[in-house]
Amino acid sequence: MKPFCWMLVGLPGVGKSTYINDRIRERTIKYAVLSSDFYIEREARMQGKTYNVVFKDTVDWAQKQFFRDVTHAIDQNENIIIDRTNLTVKSRAKILNLFSSDLCDYRKAAVVFQCSEALHFRRIVSRPDKIIPLQVMESMKYSFEMPTEAEGFDSITIIDCDKQEDFSV
Repeated sequence: MKPFCWMLVGLPGVGKSTYINDRIRERTIKYAVLSSDFYIEREARMQGKTYNVVFKDTVDWAQKQFFRDVTHAIDQNENIIIDRTNLTVKSRAKILNLFSSDLCDYRKAAVVFQCSEALHFRRIVSRPDKIIPLQVMESMKYSFEMPTEAEGFDSITIIDCDKQEDFSV
């Protein structure tokens, strides 16, 4: 059976990581969850600071680590869950291009997380150590492009977070 890559897509705070922690981790399938935020959050913990404080100084390094991890997971034929915003065709293409080798045969799925403004706001304010400025969030909302199979996905699933009653922060 082919390994899979699920690319999570959605604004910060819509529940991508929570979905993995609450729903996916209970499955018996082995997979790697890959995220640049992992490195930023780890660095913040090591320094005793918040995500926001270390973000600017660590984001470039974290991105490099993330792409190294994806390449390694592909080389190992691991199932992969990409936990990032992945809002634009361009940002997704940088990752999907890593799967373009003739030796790389993955089932690739986009998993799009959407929620109402009210739920999104509640989730964002529940993360006081990970604050995204309003103008940045608005820019991210504006830049969102719905994934398509033409990008290289085998399937696209939309998760309506408002309907996931047992899936709340």
